[in-house]
Amino acid sequence: MRVNFLDEFDMLLRREVRRLRRVRLASEVSQAELARRVGISESQVFAIEKGRARPSTELLEQLATALEGEASHLNDIRNGSGV
Repeated sequence: MRVNFLDEFDMLLRREVRRLRRVRLASEVSQAELARRVGISESQVFAIEKGRARPSTELLEQLATALEGEASHLNDIRNGSGV
């Protein structure tokens, strides 16, 4: 079976959304808090995480940036260099 460009893009998008959700949950950041940081509604974050809405690449980048410090902190803890 051949995967076309849009199917591949959708797979990558879903993978990135799952990664962001894992970081959000591990960091104990609520959907409401993430929504506040990015300037969208909590229901939008919910819909994106459940695959009911497709974020633009710009919004995906904003979500990642909003969790960037959280991911960095988690990496420090995992590597034994953070508290």
